[in-house]
Amino acid sequence: MKKGEESIEKFRGLFRRVLLFSGLEPSHAEALSGRFLSIYQGFVLLGRISGSASYLTEAKNTMIEMYREY
Repeated sequence: MKKGEESIEKFRGLFRRVLLFSGLEPSHAEALSGRFLSIYQGFVLLGRISGSASYLTEAKNTMIEMYREY
């Protein structure tokens, strides 16, 4: 596994552990952590392109909303 891939998997693992701690079943935490990672990556990219850190707040709010709907 390349260094970049390892970093991405660490982020996904972090999301998965938080979701497990919140009480989700392992299979649901696994599925949702992948979605959270995609959301995070997309908003970080938008932030880099625009030069605005506000996208991180949007990422957080989107992930919280998705968790509540799940």
